[in-house]
Amino acid sequence: DFKKVLEKKTQSILKIKTILANRPVKVGGLISSIKRIITKTGKPMLFMKLEDLDDKIEVIVFPGVIEKNPTAFQENKIVLVSGRVNSRDGIPKLICDDIEEIINDL
Repeated sequence: DFKKVLEKKTQSILKIKTILANRPVKVGGLISSIKRIITKTGKPMLFMKLEDLDDKIEVIVFPGVIEKNPTAFQENKIVLVSGRVNSRDGIPKLICDDIEEIINDL
């Protein structure tokens, strides 16, 4: 069951939004949308929405992370995202350090 896997392996998006900036977190959820851009150096970068059972958060993915696991970044995939919370503009966002597909664990 998706809910049990998330509860066992991750924190909820609602909970991580209150965590102090730059603390490591792990959240799981569904990638509901992806916006791709190209950086000044010509590499892809992503802004994606990750949704769990309670909330959603924007996830910022830099080129080096995409290169490590490019197939994980697809809409409607269920993933675990490890990263750090950033609230620089007053809106909590997650800076992705690593991603792992979890659909096979269900």
